[in-house]
Amino acid sequence: MNNRLTSLLFLAALLVVLTIAGMFAKAANERDMLQQELIRLQEENAKLKSQVEELKQEKKDELQGRIEEWLETWEIDEAEATFYTKECGTGDGITFTGTQATVGRTVAVDPVFIPLGSWLYIEGFGWRRAEDTGSAVRGNVVDIYVGEGPGARQEALKLGRQTLRVWREAK
Repeated sequence: MNNRLTSLLFLAALLVVLTIAGMFAKAANERDMLQQELIRLQEENAKLKSQVEELKQEKKDELQGRIEEWLETWEIDEAEATFYTKECGTGDGITFTGTQATVGRTVAVDPVFIPLGSWLYIEGFGWRRAEDTGSAVRGNVVDIYVGEGPGARQEALKLGRQTLRVWREAK
């Protein structure tokens, strides 16, 4: 009986060892498969990154071309910038073109140099529209509307006269 029990215990131990060995083999196989999948995903990721970089460069080149085309239709000049308020001129805030003078949009120009209705990009001030004229606005000058009242007058005086770059559509 002792031999039989020993044999059974040996077989049981062998079965446990084989089961554990099988589990390790299965785990090792799964690990190998996961490592292969990881390598495949890393290679795919590298390809995708490369494609993204190529697309970025293509879009950058396309955008650069569009910017160059756009810039060909615009001129850059230096202009004297001055600043005015509603109280300058007639005091009603109605521009030469019939619009209401608006802070952040309206500038007065000499229409001989800059056609009325033109959009301008003024360095430090952004996009403005040539909507007004003025008796003191002669030559390559943009007179930027800054509002009404004492605060606007103080701002106009503080800003004074400046030489700024101005982008405008070519004539």
